[in-house]
Amino acid sequence: MNTFDWGTAAQDLESFGGREKTLHVPKTGLAFFDVLRLYGAIEMYLGLSGEVTITDAGHEWQAKGTARDARMKSATNTGTLLNKGDALNRKKADSIAGLMDALEERNIWPLSETRDLSTPLDNPDSALKDGVRNHAAREYKGLATGQGENCKIAFVDAFLAFAGQERTQSMGGIVFLPIFEGTVDYSRVVSPLRAWSNVPNVLCAQVLVLLALKNSLFAEGYADKLSGVVFNTNLDGRKNTNTSGLVAIDSTALGRKRKIAPSFYGHCYRVFRGLVGRAWNKGKSTSETEDAFAYAYWLMQPERPQHLGSLLTAIERQARDRRGHLLLEFQRGSEARKYAKEIFEMTYNTWSGNHEAVRKLARAVASSIYQTKQKQKSYADQGKVWYDEVIMLRSAPTAKAFFERALILIEQGHREDTRIGTAAWNHDFDVVALRESIGKDRRAFEAFRDLFRMYLIQESTAHTGTTSANTDESSDDSQPEGDTLSEQAGDN
Repeated sequence: MNTFDWGTAAQDLESFGGREKTLHVPKTGLAFFDVLRLYGAIEMYLGLSGEVTITDAGHEWQAKGTARDARMKSATNTGTLLNKGDALNRKKADSIAGLMDALEERNIWPLSETRDLSTPLDNPDSALKDGVRNHAAREYKGLATGQGENCKIAFVDAFLAFAGQERTQSMGGIVFLPIFEGTVDYSRVVSPLRAWSNVPNVLCAQVLVLLALKNSLFAEGYADKLSGVVFNTNLDGRKNTNTSGLVAIDSTALGRKRKIAPSFYGHCYRVFRGLVGRAWNKGKSTSETEDAFAYAYWLMQPERPQHLGSLLTAIERQARDRRGHLLLEFQRGSEARKYAKEIFEMTYNTWSGNHEAVRKLARAVASSIYQTKQKQKSYADQGKVWYDEVIMLRSAPTAKAFFERALILIEQGHREDTRIGTAAWNHDFDVVALRESIGKDRRAFEAFRDLFRMYLIQESTAHTGTTSANTDESSDDSQPEGDTLSEQAGDN
């Protein structure tokens, strides 16, 4: 019988389960192509059976993991990747052997053997395509400078790109690849997105993919590992300009460093998905296309005040039309009111005013608008009447003009119902705190006005978004401004 020598156990079991190695994939400057090659290197030389640590070292991508060399060598030498069944010739086999040394030892990258970008490679990067008009350029002499007979890349780059190409996700002619930094179980996150939707706009498709990725990764516990998404378009070159690039997560509203409840991203995804579905009808723009762009611009660059202003205008239109929006949660409760503060602080992260004072002022104004303008109107007209008053408030050029308009509304509402503007309905706003919140310059006033608009939308929800606008008539102590939120925030 065989005996096990415990004295040599450490040596005998040293490579059990695989050998730990670090791959170094040098960057070319094409973000999508580089990540495609990184995925291919992991696929072919580490495998997807365990955890991989990915690091962006600036000039190169590094991937560290444990691999079984015998299995990886067998997969690499099958000869089917780029020749569809034809065995690798001697030069290509030598390139593959040199690639392993280059990846592990940082030896010179093998560039001697090259190939064109034709089948089976499928658009490895739009920067490598035919001229300014894609394949249409082939009809003109002198313009076929891209994906044609004259465009060559190193065989090893094509080898890795094709291997990584098998892991891409496509949405409406746009291919996406998530970038993870840190230690992840690659088999769980390499292809986390499942979406087959035709979004006719590249920007909106990017936002939808980011939101879908963020939500899917929360379930796996890897949401904080997502550092970016690279994309590549494969559209008709006669009608579109194809592009590729990188979207860094930290610069968006989905940033890893932002401490926001996971439910917020789910809410964003549901609302934005419904909005995009309505913004284009069979590829043609509708009245909500502008609102979809407003959402997308803010989600991509939330720190710009002008983007928040456009977002609020879009939300006001959605509230007028009784559509689901970003400040309206799907279920009754106070969760959406937390979102208002979080959304505001993404844009104005140094604001030091009093949120409660602004909220109470908005609550008083919302009740006044309902009592003086909406109550006597039919339910179908209430949204339009409310929106007209909102336009008057948001167009106030100065703080003085704004407060004059707001106080006139509160006085008119108090005349209709003496509880408006008083503590009876929690309208007793702090005047001193409001003066401090409004600041001393134009920029501070615009920040205050944006926050007021957000709270006004929420406090007006019961009037513009539900059929229970007359809740004040059921009880002497009820509040017409609607503390409970509407449930109509779906894709309707």
